[in-house]
Amino acid sequence: MQKLWQVTIQGVKALLIIMITGIILTTAYGVLTRYVLNDAASWTGELATYLLIWITFLGSALAVVEGGHMNFDLIIEKLPPLPRKIVLLIGNLALLYFVGVLTYYGTVVSISTMTDRALTIPVSKLFFYAALPISGVIMLIGYVIDTYKIFAEKSTSLAEDNDANKKGNDVAKEVSV
Repeated sequence: MQKLWQVTIQGVKALLIIMITGIILTTAYGVLTRYVLNDAASWTGELATYLLIWITFLGSALAVVEGGHMNFDLIIEKLPPLPRKIVLLIGNLALLYFVGVLTYYGTVVSISTMTDRALTIPVSKLFFYAALPISGVIMLIGYVIDTYKIFAEKSTSLAEDNDANKKGNDVAKEVSV
């Protein structure tokens, strides 16, 4: 299962590279046809927009999986082990809820646009809006794995936290003397 997950993440990275290359080439082609050939290709703007949507959502999913999203490490790392674990769990549960809602409604929008066609590209809008549920599922898996890791950490009791705080205070007193 872990191997499949790693292959999936590598596939997302490769897809992002392809999409970034695609948006660069599409935009360059659009500029070329508009300003050099004086005959603008109508599809370049729409394709670049949809590629940007995919890049945004897949990039966010990749950031979730690799722990690259912004958080408050400085504050969280100052907490004793048990409160730190609680704060991390609350944060992950809130993010799981948010991403679950995003995934659900992304799926609803994707299905509802299945019969709609893009304006200048002869494909269903489902292809473009599917970025929401696909990246949402990747994010959900990433947060579930992260939440599992929090639960799997060595359990600490309040007594151990108090001992750790006392030791930390003793060290701080020694440093200040």
